[in-house]
Amino acid sequence: MQLVDIEAALTAWLSSRFPGIRVCTELPAQLVEVIGDAGGVVRVTRIGGGTSTANPALDTPTVDVDCFGDTRIDARALAVQVQSALLLDLPGSDIAGGSVPKHGVTQTLGPAWRPYDDTDVRQIGATYSIKTRARSSGG
Repeated sequence: MQLVDIEAALTAWLSSRFPGIRVCTELPAQLVEVIGDAGGVVRVTRIGGGTSTANPALDTPTVDVDCFGDTRIDARALAVQVQSALLLDLPGSDIAGGSVPKHGVTQTLGPAWRPYDDTDVRQIGATYSIKTRARSSGG
């Protein structure tokens, strides 16, 4: 058994729901150009969380999801779309390497402005706790 790699799983899951939007774990070097071409960028980063000692197949990572746009309005609109997908569609879903239980997503910090060094980019971020169950080796 291997625990769910939440960054890889969420990147794939969000990419399938937001075709055309760049979903990544590391920002591209030419972020401004990518935002212009893709209409936005979503970055997924595991920032903590823990694994159950009682059941090592269960993990509860804490994940930052940052949305980048040309304007604050665009970044916020993308963040709210991602928020809806994570809170309403992800629970009960199969993801790469496992699944998310029906009540497995909690928002700990809602979408809010986060400063970014490049003044041509606007960033709105949120933080989620996402329970995952690893798929057993047999299936």
